[in-house]
Amino acid sequence: MTEETEQKMLGLEDIREQIDETDRAILELLAQRSQLVSCVAEVKAQSGDSRILRPAREIVQMRHFLTWFKERGLAMPVSGFSAIWREIIAASVSQQTPLKVMHMSDTLTTARERFGNAADYVEVNHPDDALGKLDAHANRIAVLPFKNSDWWQSLPEGMKIFGALPYLSPLSKGDVQSLCVGCIAIEPSGEDVTLLSCPKEDGPENDSADDLAENKDAHILASSDTHHLIMVDGFMNTDRIGDVVGSFGSLEIMDALLVGEKS
Repeated sequence: MTEETEQKMLGLEDIREQIDETDRAILELLAQRSQLVSCVAEVKAQSGDSRILRPAREIVQMRHFLTWFKERGLAMPVSGFSAIWREIIAASVSQQTPLKVMHMSDTLTTARERFGNAADYVEVNHPDDALGKLDAHANRIAVLPFKNSDWWQSLPEGMKIFGALPYLSPLSKGDVQSLCVGCIAIEPSGEDVTLLSCPKEDGPENDSADDLAENKDAHILASSDTHHLIMVDGFMNTDRIGDVVGSFGSLEIMDALLVGEKS
């Protein structure tokens, strides 16, 4: 007789008792995890490591989680399960250093899905209001819309785009709604895309958008009067920069990376 069959033969009260026991075990594990997070904070303080967010590490953890979830074939909706895991990570981040997330009115929902309820959310009226407060503040980030806006053309030194939202959804490149910005160290996660700011050439015959149609690894996310915001598959390194420049002509490399699932 399998464990599942035995559970089906149990009475309702017996099942509820097992659920209560499981909940207690989960709480104890969460307490243990919290203690370990405190140890991490102490070690980082001693070493001078001020990094609060590790987007690449988080996304790798989420990929492992989703693979595990699929292999187990659980009946619980994956959206609910991933939200629980996302909140655990978010609470751990805030336990080390409170995270402040600046957002526009239309980016709050996706921001909260990504950074959890433990973060402090501050609404701003314009992207510049957020960007001006990010310099040297690793505990401050911004979630900003990029369509019909040109703030992404020239980011201040040290500032990077490190994520795309909505988070972990089966979206295509054209469905990206907002970008996460901050003074965040960028590391490869294995499934990355790089953002490039590409100046438009003078005259329609020289517009780099024409070359884009022939490059299957690239996609124009947005355009301003003078630039294209281009997403290129893969972690951008010096070897690949030459290939991309050959396709598009002049490029301004935005030391920026979207860490997330590429489609």
